[in-house]
Amino acid sequence: MALDNVHHLEGVLEPPGTFRLYLYDSHTHPVKLEELKQAQGWIRWGDSEDAPETTLALAPDDQCLEAAPGQAMKFPLMLTLRLYLPGSPPGGKPEIFTFPFSHYSPRSSNP
Repeated sequence: MALDNVHHLEGVLEPPGTFRLYLYDSHTHPVKLEELKQAQGWIRWGDSEDAPETTLALAPDDQCLEAAPGQAMKFPLMLTLRLYLPGSPPGGKPEIFTFPFSHYSPRSSNP
């Protein structure tokens, strides 16, 4: 649950190393595409200061945002997400979320 008490989110890590971020409304329904396109975020692939960082982009299926590290990953892996949610005030700070992964996520039931 995000601090705005409106958005829920789910992060999954799929082989060979794609992080997918699903955004939901306060009733846990997927947000509309227009709202999903307003979200902006960055993933840090590890917990060290020099860990690679990539920008989230709209997935080809328009169902979520996604990012890939561009290099091999090792488990356990801590991902840090800095996210501007849809409707974030201009000049505001991003919300920070962490996702610990010991392995790839099980197959998602998301569309």
